[in-house]
Amino acid sequence: MDILDRKDLFERLAGEREIILDVVDAFLIHMPAKIEALQQAVIRSDALQIEECGHAVKGAARNVSAIALQEVARQIELAASENSLTKTNGLMNELVSQFTKLQAELEKLAEEL
Repeated sequence: MDILDRKDLFERLAGEREIILDVVDAFLIHMPAKIEALQQAVIRSDALQIEECGHAVKGAARNVSAIALQEVARQIELAASENSLTKTNGLMNELVSQFTKLQAELEKLAEEL
């Protein structure tokens, strides 16, 4: 699964360099707090909060065409909606890993634009 679908990102934002840079910058600034909120909800075993935070991460990932991150966030959201909280623990590790990979890809993209 792709970490970043560049083609989709460019199509989504009409290939506008400045808009792409703004969206990527905002994502990189705000996503760590979203992930931290999700991690805290997992620690507290708060299924409703996990579902809400997972949904927020999923939407933000979709905005930057982060396919792999979006999929893991979707799985977390689904697990929480099914009250399968032990599953969310393992998925959190995958989410953090995918975000780390995505950061590198987005930084590389920004340098290329």
